[in-house]
Amino acid sequence: MVSDGNGSPQSSHGSGDSIDSNASRLSTLSDRMRRVNREYGLTEVLPPAEYVEKGKAVRALTEEAIARNKPDVDDPHWGERYLAWDRPAGSPSPRPLDGSFHALRDHPGVRMWLNGPWNLRDYLRRDANASELYDELLVNVNLISKEQRTIIVASSMAAHDRSTPEQDAALSSPAKLPNSELLYQAWRDMVGEANVGQLKYVVQQPIINTGSLLTLRDAHQAKGIPMDHPATFTPDDTEFDALLGDVWHGLLGTRNAKPVSHMLTDHHRALGDLKIVAVHTYALNPLDRPKGSMIIELGRSSSS
Repeated sequence: MVSDGNGSPQSSHGSGDSIDSNASRLSTLSDRMRRVNREYGLTEVLPPAEYVEKGKAVRALTEEAIARNKPDVDDPHWGERYLAWDRPAGSPSPRPLDGSFHALRDHPGVRMWLNGPWNLRDYLRRDANASELYDELLVNVNLISKEQRTIIVASSMAAHDRSTPEQDAALSSPAKLPNSELLYQAWRDMVGEANVGQLKYVVQQPIINTGSLLTLRDAHQAKGIPMDHPATFTPDDTEFDALLGDVWHGLLGTRNAKPVSHMLTDHHRALGDLKIVAVHTYALNPLDRPKGSMIIELGRSSSS
């Protein structure tokens, strides 16, 4: 489950069966336009061109922040609104990294191992009602490995990050933090201020956001890569004679990639001016169909 980093986190879980069942058939523009759904949420689907424009916009924000050396944002500490539960995720391999994550390890474009140690952080609402179940209080779940220089975004749920005006009044900072900020603060806390710039990968797994899945499918289709095969996209992938011609910016404009761009913009100084240099994907994770996977690689290449 993943979310938009420029607003409140939201669940990305939903039904991907229709995407999986039609995976062998090439999409056309008319197919994609019939799927358009502008209702904000996990089933939102935008036209391909709009994902491209959103991708260009978030990339421009990062480039501007770096070029002008803008100050990093100073959002409230997560503890002013949320509770957090940090603990080892297990060793030698963390329990949540089941078989579906092995496809990430096996991606030829990625140098990442699943062996530990990994740490798990759950963010929960501070104004939690004791009668609610734990899963109903979860706002965000991340797996972090300092050794692997990796964050795995396992879950984000906007519907759980709710409160009444009375509850907000009791908080020192009632503002909800965007997913991008929760992501950054979890990474900072786990690895220490001095090491935040070592971040290499941000993994979005599992992906079931309908618009993101369709964009992943469009990207694979543009390169003629089967949906359940690994693919890698770079800043050079902008001119295809395909439904999604500008694949690079289309991927950056999805709800799965945008939180990473916002994090890189908001904390560019602390992160050492990191940029997104590659996106490694499965439109359909071969070990977890119909979910998709996105491994966002960071670096300091000027071409990104």
